Amino acid sequence: GLDSVRYFESEPGRQRTLVYHSVLVAYLAYVRTLGFKWVHIWVEPPKAGDEYIFFARPDQHKKPMKRDKLRSWYVQMLDKAKDRDIVAKFGSMADLYSEMTSIREIPLFHGDQWAITIPELLSRIEQEHQEAASKAGHSAKV
Repeated sequence: GLDSVRYFESEPGRQRTLVYHSVLVAYLAYVRTLGFKWVHIWVEPPKAGDEYIFFARPDQHKKPMKRDKLRSWYVQMLDKAKDRDIVAKFGSMADLYSEMTSIREIPLFHGDQWAITIPELLSRIEQEHQEAASKAGHSAKV
């Protein structure tokens, strides 16, 4: 994952976004030359204790961006890549999979958050069904 710990300074100041966007756009251009047609970006702020590129963060960098701001940051970067004909189009998973008929159609990748999230969601749903059945005096397995 990409991290935005402020370990470098620039003149003029406040150029981190420009640098990170440039690195990501260049990476997208590179993987395109390798034949990749799709790139999936997980836009979720890190939770407490999560670390990406850097092992530890200075105390003043402990608070990550909110999801909407982080998504907007990536959209700005993808707009730049699209303007340079590096990215043809982009959207959310909801846009891409709006006609999905089964959860099995969601792409899964090694180390992907979905591999963790889906079993947790299914377990929570099963527990809710069992609790509801217990309250109603029935036993059920989902």
